[in-house]
Amino acid sequence: MEKNPKMSDVARLAGVSSMTVSRVLSNNANVRPKTRERVLKAVKALDYYPSASARALSRQVTGNLGLMVGHKPRFDEFFNYVVRAIEEESYRHEYSLIISMQALKPGTLPMMVRQRKVDGIIAGGPEISLETLLAIENKAIPIVLIANCFESHPFHHGVADDYTGAYTAVEHLIQLGHQQIAFVGGNLKNYCIAKRFNGYRETLQKANLQFDQRVIFEGDYSREAGKIHAGEILALRPRPTAAFCSGALLAMGLMQGLQENGLTIPRDFAIVGFDDINSASLCRPPLTTVAIDKKAIGQLAAQKLFQLIKSPSLKPAKIVVSTNLVIRGSCGGSVSG
Repeated sequence: MEKNPKMSDVARLAGVSSMTVSRVLSNNANVRPKTRERVLKAVKALDYYPSASARALSRQVTGNLGLMVGHKPRFDEFFNYVVRAIEEESYRHEYSLIISMQALKPGTLPMMVRQRKVDGIIAGGPEISLETLLAIENKAIPIVLIANCFESHPFHHGVADDYTGAYTAVEHLIQLGHQQIAFVGGNLKNYCIAKRFNGYRETLQKANLQFDQRVIFEGDYSREAGKIHAGEILALRPRPTAAFCSGALLAMGLMQGLQENGLTIPRDFAIVGFDDINSASLCRPPLTTVAIDKKAIGQLAAQKLFQLIKSPSLKPAKIVVSTNLVIRGSCGGSVSG
């Protein structure tokens, strides 16, 4: 048996032409049953699979999906988990996955889109721009958006239940006795972060706690930004006793910044994050955080994209994945005094 059998090898073993083999593999009805059986036996005996390029030509598709995130790769980041689920679903459909993780100017397209190397795009993250998505849409390439949404222009999109997740996290801090709770987030113009902020604000309101604009911090969605916000919080008088962070990286950066300035977590300050990436359980103390089923987001987004590739006129749909609070050591017990 050859390591890389060709269609001509299958044809030779089955005693038919290569055209007949092609017809069998494309499920053409104009093949005699006995001939089809001989071809399929030869295919199995040689362990033959048609090349991706040959299948793409016959089906007029690329055989590729694209995952586009509008920022450069980050260690232990949300999309590193989502991509595994997308890859698994792509494999089930005999598709390959091309990944583009780079900072893009609004309206700029990655090479895989410009060269039309993909049949559909899963795109998202806080930094993805509407202009870039519209540019992809103008090329008639199906899009499913994840971890973001643009209410001014509906796309098929998958998000976590950000509002409920934030509500549960802030409610937990209130139950521990915290009355002044900071919000440490990325860009509040982002759909998901705005939903988390709304959950934070409305939890305070329902608990009859004062909303204080001084303890609302916006910035980059990164660990480094969390450290910067630590310095800003330390400068406040009076200082909040806890913070809800809209991402785990922000929360870990905040924790590090406070610890480097002499505070003990959670004795002096309590922190809750969002996303529950692996390193959240490894920091000291382990981070209390809102967990998202990242595999479900990736899997459902890929399934929706395959539906769109087959039926481009499907009306935009919203996929919402539930959240749950994972309580660890960064909150501690109730506030004393």
